[in-house]
Amino acid sequence: MNAKQRAFVTEYLVDLNATQAAKRAGYDSHSAYSQGQRLLKNDEVKQAVDAAMKDRAQRTTLTQEYVIQRLMVIAEQSMSGDKPDYKSALRSLELLGKHIGLFTPTKEQGLPDVDFAVRCQIRRLLLERDTQQKTVIGDNGHNLPTERSF
Repeated sequence: MNAKQRAFVTEYLVDLNATQAAKRAGYDSHSAYSQGQRLLKNDEVKQAVDAAMKDRAQRTTLTQEYVIQRLMVIAEQSMSGDKPDYKSALRSLELLGKHIGLFTPTKEQGLPDVDFAVRCQIRRLLLERDTQQKTVIGDNGHNLPTERSF
């Protein structure tokens, strides 16, 4: 691996943006996108990036298990209390679902209606949120929400 490729690996770890990493590593800004993509496909560069990311994960003790546990806690805490934060809960559940492959059904998994089931769950959560939202009667006779929650 040459010096520019090593510089690319170092820069890529900053923000995981191949185009910007290529520019910062000294590649021409006009071809940085294609250079970045090409470098990520290069076996030596790819191995160096993987090794550096693994090393960084070990140094920071950031593991897949830790991330999953934190997402589960966020989802649970977001749904409890006087004012549930449905947006945070749904996002956490979405990320957890993606991790376990819930949104990419295959014939082997036998999950043809997963998207429909997820849509139903989201609708149920939104309906629950809307029914908990208090309304008042405005001067013009229309129901107006007392608070906005998105």
